[in-house]
Parts: sequence; structure tokens; C-alpha cells
Amino acid sequence: MKQLVRLTLFAIFLISSVACSNEVVNEEEVHELVMAYKKEQYTIEDPSSPPSGLDISENVSGYLSEAALNEQNVGRIFELAPNVAKKLNKSIELVDVILEKYEENENSSIDYNYTLTLKIGADEIIEIDGQLTISNDNGLKITRDFDHFISKWNSISQ
Repeated sequence: MKQLVRLTLFAIFLISSVACSNEVVNEEEVHELVMAYKKEQYTIEDPSSPPSGLDISENVSGYLSEAALNEQNVGRIFELAPNVAKKLNKSIELVDVILEKYEENENSSIDYNYTLTLKIGADEIIEIDGQLTISNDNGLKITRDFDHFISKWNSISQ
């Protein structure tokens, strides 16, 4: 009988510890993470001397998983905003990010659709749609990010 009680208590302990290890993702923390990341990625204060893609990559490295950072660097994504600012000779400022949870995955990551609002120069506002995935394995990290900045760039640079 004692062995059955011990086994039952052990099972309860094991189940509760596994259930507690999958932390619930706080949506406010996700929004703060994405705002900070996108601010680093898109804010260009001085278009005549914008940061390099490498500078931006170093600044955002804490927000991204290693694989996501590598993917963004290979695609030269962090060079887009500085190039746009320089070509237009206008600053770029992140105004807001609107996140919409799309799907919770089996590996505990969460996919989001998002809309960025950027201010170009003194008065032009553009919206850019995208998708990203957030993982909470070892703290919140962005494991995938894709947006349509390049297509918006083509429309505003004409």
C-alpha cells in the first residue's frame, strides 16, 4: 500500500513539474520584445549616416535565435532600412507594432501575424505586414521573422 501511495505521489509530482515547465507566454512581454527588436531594425535617425547592416545585426542579436539571426544576415535584411533612408534622404521611425496570434505550435512556439507602422521623414506613414515566430524555450526569442518591407520600399521609392 505504501508503495502505491509513493508511486501515485511521484506521478503527481512528475506531471505537475512537466506542466509547469511550459511557461505561458505573456502577450505584453511578446509585444515589448517585438517593439524593441523592430525599433532597432528600422529606426534610422540620420539618413546621411545610417547604421550599417552589421551594426543593426549586433543590436538585435539578443532578440533573435542564432538561426534566425543567421537567416536575416544571409538575406541582408538589416541593410534594407539604412539603404531606404539614405536613398530617400529621410529618417525612419517605428511608430507601432500590432500583433495577432496566428497559431500555437506543438513545440510550444507561437506564430504571429503583425503590422508595423513606420514614419518616413516628417509626415509619410506606411504599414508593413509580416509574420514571426516566438519561442519561450530559454526566454523569449524570435525564431523566424519575415516582412514585406522590400515590396513597400518599391512602392515608396518610385
